[in-house]
Amino acid sequence: MPEFNLNELWEEHTAHEFATRDTEATLATMVEEAYVNHIPVLTGGHGKQELRRFYSQDFIPKMPPDTALTPVSRTVGQDQLVDEMIFSFTHTQEMPWMLRESRQPIGAWRFRW
Repeated sequence: MPEFNLNELWEEHTAHEFATRDTEATLATMVEEAYVNHIPVLTGGHGKQELRRFYSQDFIPKMPPDTALTPVSRTVGQDQLVDEMIFSFTHTQEMPWMLRESRQPIGAWRFRW
């Protein structure tokens, strides 16, 4: 089994999701059979084919421009990483990956999850 620096890999992954917004670079940080499950709305996918569709159509282009991640805590083990973070954004566009039913943007409010 290959060894990875999970901390560096996760930093690269989230940078491609939220900063560069590059689907292929995001997928390059994942194993072939990776899965994403956004709870409680159950959006995401299993395997790179489903995740390519999810990241390129539902997630990255549906991210408000002011989206920010604020770290709270991180625990890194030999084969897992657990991040607690504040995800904040202004609801300026529909976000079906987070708000399952189509919700019209409300603009001025800033959310922190």
